Amino acid sequence: MTKVKTIIVNKILISSLVYLAFIFPFKANAQVPTVKAVPANRITYYGATLNALVNPSNDSTTISFEYGLTTSYGATASVSGKFTGTTTLFKTKSITGLTPGKTYHYRAKAVNSRGTTYGSDRVFTAGSSFSQSVFYNTITVGHDGIVYAFGW
Repeated sequence: MTKVKTIIVNKILISSLVYLAFIFPFKANAQVPTVKAVPANRITYYGATLNALVNPSNDSTTISFEYGLTTSYGATASVSGKFTGTTTLFKTKSITGLTPGKTYHYRAKAVNSRGTTYGSDRVFTAGSSFSQSVFYNTITVGHDGIVYAFGW
């Protein structure tokens, strides 16, 4: 009789573990995501594209960028969707509403069930008007991005 009780108890334990695994799935080797902000590009007077390399570390991960005029940032732009797997992904987000000539700070942020990871602070400067003279010729770029050439 004792052997029968042991078998029944073992079956109940196994059934319970299978049930719990179904309710609370375990992701093998899931870890906090890794993230690295890389240089911004397509920088204009009023916008830019922020870029990052993110590895979700085998867990459903959301990605966003924090940006602003200081390292307090103040604005957030989220990348659409959730990402998983163990491959490093290149993700981008275009932002607008920038002030020409201002220097902006940004960092990437990745969040999954294991934690939150921030990339290092990066900096870019929104486009601004300027003027350059060489001999008797001058090139001026206005605040609207139009190029004017003067000289002979």
